[in-house]
Amino acid sequence: MQTEVAHIGISVVNLDEAVNWYEDNFGAQEVKRTYKEDLGLTIALLELGNLHLELLQPDRPEQTTSIRGTLKELLQRVGTSHIALSVSDIKGTYHQLKENGAEMVTELFEGRLFFCRDPNGLLIEVKQKN
Repeated sequence: MQTEVAHIGISVVNLDEAVNWYEDNFGAQEVKRTYKEDLGLTIALLELGNLHLELLQPDRPEQTTSIRGTLKELLQRVGTSHIALSVSDIKGTYHQLKENGAEMVTELFEGRLFFCRDPNGLLIEVKQKN
């Protein structure tokens, strides 16, 4: 049996803001938007290279986890820790995110990776593509 990741689901407070953030900063493209009345969710599916992100906006969003702490503390928490994205131009992406006002958790490490947050506090590791 071969298994692949179909998509990563991320709950967000403001769907339009989250979609725009991933489009503006990582070149994602929204390919579908639906509303699931039985779940009380508006869902946007984004293509991001060979990865799909499913952004879910609940009718009544609740942020239940703390998004503060040092990188070491954040990586010690149980549950989804972070997602990692590979980019072809790590320095350009780093500067673009800073210019766009993204919350930067770390500086650029050894010119090859850094951590930031999306608009909902999700920790994102951004790595230089090999």
